[in-house]
Amino acid sequence: MLLGCFAPDSGAAKAKSGAASSKGGTVSVAIDWVNYNHVNTFDFSVVNLMDPQQPEIGGGGVNVLDSGGSKSCCIKIPKVWHPGLKVQVNWNEADRKVILGEWKKELEIPPYKEPGDLYVVFNTDHTVELVVSPAEPGSPKWAGKIKETPMAKCYTEIGRKECRRWIYDPASARHQNCLKISDVESCQDILKFCREHPEDDHNCVQKYDD
Repeated sequence: MLLGCFAPDSGAAKAKSGAASSKGGTVSVAIDWVNYNHVNTFDFSVVNLMDPQQPEIGGGGVNVLDSGGSKSCCIKIPKVWHPGLKVQVNWNEADRKVILGEWKKELEIPPYKEPGDLYVVFNTDHTVELVVSPAEPGSPKWAGKIKETPMAKCYTEIGRKECRRWIYDPASARHQNCLKISDVESCQDILKFCREHPEDDHNCVQKYDD
């Protein structure tokens, strides 16, 4: 008799618990990227393994020492992290002349305290990892293991002049984009100046990026 009385309450408790666990819902976030490699570039895409159709949802071309902010669309993640959140990252890595190889890897989205954009992080040891963060590298709210921006980390490890020299390499995507939107002669002059004077932030960052 007692068991019969308590059984309905037990079922109601389970239903209530289930409703509470799903109450958090999901949030749509962008795909972004960070590259701590000062030599090589990357090209990547992200496949959403949590969607039965497994669509390709974002990605792009990654310049040396990219520090986030590019953004591509998008993936829904739960507001409260739980195990089993997986994506696949497909990428290639290239030096100044050739593509060095192509890879793909299933990665679990790591625990996060608050939702934010999903960053694909390219490390100097050629490994790739995911970070969910509400802010980019260098911000106090950046959730990655390496807290500095790629450029700041590069300055510390190999020096400012060497780091900036790689940004203005003639084969870089930044330079190629300059050639598309400006006349070749002007781009070559700016590129030459920046390679010879990489410490000149005003000319090599503001003017060149314009």
